[in-house]
Amino acid sequence: MLSRSHLQIEVRSLEPGVCQLILVGDLDFDTAGQLPVSAAPLLAAGVTRLDVDLSKLEFIDSSGLGALIRVRKDARRHDAGMRLVAMTPRVRRLLRVTCLDTVFDLGPDL
Repeated sequence: MLSRSHLQIEVRSLEPGVCQLILVGDLDFDTAGQLPVSAAPLLAAGVTRLDVDLSKLEFIDSSGLGALIRVRKDARRHDAGMRLVAMTPRVRRLLRVTCLDTVFDLGPDL
């Protein structure tokens, strides 16, 4: 029997209007829906920028990439920015191979 993946999303306030979402675990088919649900109340409350920290992400698949794109669209709809930060070399490479490094605002790596 296959075990289900899990994802924890920690929220930190960095400065007024800026929140950081720290993803811990797997962002995949089983967990991708959690990310937009976690970001929505922050955007509705008027956050002007979301920093998504990917340093503790163990795995990401196409569903996870889709969730990141959805959050980016939601942020733009709320006139907020979104950055992907603290990426591992593996995640940075995945974004480059999928050309998503040209779509997302990328912050500093690890």
